[in-house]
Amino acid sequence: MDSTPKDSKDSSATHSGRPQGYLVALDSSTLTPKVRVLLIDPSEGKPSVVSDDGTASPTVGPDGDVFIGVLEATFGAHNARGWLLHFDAGLTQTKIPGSFGWDDTASIVPASMVPSYSGTSIYLLTTKYNNYAGTGSGDGKDKVAVLDPNSKQSDNFSAVSVTKEVLTMLGPTADPSDPGAVYEWCINTAAVDLATNSILIMVYAINNAVLFAVGR
Repeated sequence: MDSTPKDSKDSSATHSGRPQGYLVALDSSTLTPKVRVLLIDPSEGKPSVVSDDGTASPTVGPDGDVFIGVLEATFGAHNARGWLLHFDAGLTQTKIPGSFGWDDTASIVPASMVPSYSGTSIYLLTTKYNNYAGTGSGDGKDKVAVLDPNSKQSDNFSAVSVTKEVLTMLGPTADPSDPGAVYEWCINTAAVDLATNSILIMVYAINNAVLFAVGR
């Protein structure tokens, strides 16, 4: 699987002829590989799965940190949520992972766009945050989240400390096939609208978009 980075700095991409994969930093002028890191499941300590069914591409933050979504090493061990792995710009330091990541490319949200946020990060991330019913302990309470990449909290589904939830929103449409569950968010990557302080996201099955207001 080859994925295209979302930034014009020295490139980062995944490559795998097997389920496991690496994040590779390339020289932006010559495309010469500079460093690579194996994508490890932070809970199991084994290589994560890079799925051909997923839509995750690397996201490079304003500070150079790199984020990439993967599936857990053992399918269903994290309710098929996967992880949003987090590295420094040189791919030499592993940072706080996100609790969902496999089928989503994280979007950058300026911290100033969220008045309720009181932390120190200059930017936040938004990702879908599904908890698929019928997979592991998944209950179908599918959400979308705004996350602080530099603060952590306990994960609800593992012993791993994960990026702190700043805002979450439950899917707006009940799933009639599963009482108590909602249709999943279906996002490849969300559109962050600075003009309206909102995030445009897609909801599965009803095939329309929802504005997730995060500002004033």
